[in-house]
Parts: sequence; structure tokens; C-alpha cells
Amino acid sequence: MLKNKSGAMEIVLLVLLVVLVTSASLFIFITSDRKAEAKIYDARFIEGFYQKQELAEFYIKQVGEDVIEKNGASNFKENFKTEFGEYNFEEDYLIELKEIISEGRFNVLVEEDVLEITINQLEMKNSFEKIQVEYTPEISVKFDLKN
Repeated sequence: MLKNKSGAMEIVLLVLLVVLVTSASLFIFITSDRKAEAKIYDARFIEGFYQKQELAEFYIKQVGEDVIEKNGASNFKENFKTEFGEYNFEEDYLIELKEIISEGRFNVLVEEDVLEITINQLEMKNSFEKIQVEYTPEISVKFDLKN
């Protein structure tokens, strides 16, 4: 019979390394947050959301400029709601924007000669196969009251 004791050292090291890696993995799994965050780098999602946000800001700016030109900054919020309500949209997010504005769920801040409208309740949704993405932009449009 052969008694080779030197061959067992590699097996002992292998077992110790497996135990070490398993312990470290379990420790990281237990101590980490339960939430999973995904960063989407696909240009289709990001660019699509930015285009929708820019279009919403365009309509807000257009209506805001018309209201300021007609009535100035006095009673701006009510005049803006009325004027924006006259637009007819087909896209879901713009219909939702119209609803948010008609319900008065936006802020108007006037500081010195600058009027600012902020809306942070608009939700945009998009999906690709099994991926569902929701984006809530903070829309902020400023108007110069000096001109």
C-alpha cells in the first residue's frame, strides 16, 4: 500500500477556499439591501423620455408665453390652466399633463422678474419586451417678465 500524505494538501486548500468564497458570498447577500436597481443605458428608453419631456416643456412654454403676453403675471395660474385646457392632445403623457394642469397640481413661483412653473407629478411609461420603465421628470420652465 502506498501512503502518500503530501497529495491531501491541495484538497484541503481547495475546500478552505470554497468555504471562504461561500462565506463571503453569504455575508454580502445578507448585509446588502433587498432592492435591486437597474441602470438602463439603452438609448431608446432614455432618448424617448427626454423627447417627451422636451415636448411637454415646449407646450408649457408656448402657453405660458401667450398668457404672459395677454395678461401679464397677474392671476397667471388660473389663466394658464384655462389656456392649456384648450389644447387637444393624442399622446397619453400629454393628456396626463393636461389633466395635471387642469387640476392645478403644478407650482408657480415668481421671484423678481422671473416666473417659474414646476411640475413633478407627470409619469411617463415605456416597455420593451418584459422590461417596464417608469420615468417621472421634473419639468421646470422659466419666463422672463422683463421682456
